[in-house]
Amino acid sequence: NVNWDDAAGIQFGLVNYDASYAGLQAAGVINWNNAPSYGLQFALVNANQDEFSGFALGGLVNYGQSFRGFQCGLVNATGYQLGLVNACDTMHGVQIGLINLICESKLPLMVLANAAF
Repeated sequence: NVNWDDAAGIQFGLVNYDASYAGLQAAGVINWNNAPSYGLQFALVNANQDEFSGFALGGLVNYGQSFRGFQCGLVNATGYQLGLVNACDTMHGVQIGLINLICESKLPLMVLANAAF
């Protein structure tokens, strides 16, 4: 599924690519958005190159340039995070996982949990 402009609703596919999306995206491999997007994502990889607000649930990787919401996956790059490896530059929330990294924090690396407010 490819949309070059704004899209809303429900997408199911192997790969979903949008400029901006609002709604539910479910992909066998990847959900990829290049502009501010909102909603719920399920895929092996959820990649958002701009702001994403909502829930990203992935088997492997969740990434958002700017993320507001919750991420659950093996590797999470921003937002409230639950996974094996969680990493971000800045954080307003909680990370729970084996390795937790908040680069711009007084305690940048923690095991099991990390938080910044």
